[in-house]
Amino acid sequence: MEPRSPRLPCRANQTNRINEDPSRNRIKGRKKKNKNRLHHPHQGGQRTPKLILDSNIIAKLVLNEPGSKEARANVTGFLKKGYTLYTVDLALAECLNVIWKHANLLSDLKAEDAKSAVEDLVKVYDGLNIITTREITTETINTALTQNITAYDALYIATAQKVNGTLYTADQKLCTTANTTTNTKLLKPPN
Repeated sequence: MEPRSPRLPCRANQTNRINEDPSRNRIKGRKKKNKNRLHHPHQGGQRTPKLILDSNIIAKLVLNEPGSKEARANVTGFLKKGYTLYTVDLALAECLNVIWKHANLLSDLKAEDAKSAVEDLVKVYDGLNIITTREITTETINTALTQNITAYDALYIATAQKVNGTLYTADQKLCTTANTTTNTKLLKPPN
């Protein structure tokens, strides 16, 4: 049997360097990484609170509409409380349509500003956990038929049920309908 090599004692200055270097300290490094949680959402377990953003809320995050300031403040507050943010894949297309509507029909958004809003939209969307329509087709059609609502709205309710989260919307009708089967939060209109 070969003899073990003797353990070299650790020098005092080596341990101090380990504690001072945040890349080697897992807790300090983790706190630093989570500075901007919208772009790095928490991937927590079952107990992590979950918030499902509908397209109305996402559009308010990237455009200046009535309620945009409140929506941004509320979403920031939810992130600080440790919520994980979700939406459905369809939300991206719905938000693109809202930007188009502001630029083309309402004419309150210039073409350059619309392109900038799309860039912001993509950044926000990429920071969310996405539930695909395919994952919740059965739940969506059941909800749409039993609640007598569109499949588009039913997607958000089905997502809230799937992840056991709270639906956050600016749509009063959707909030009222969803409130019968899942937790909801309505964006209060500004005074």
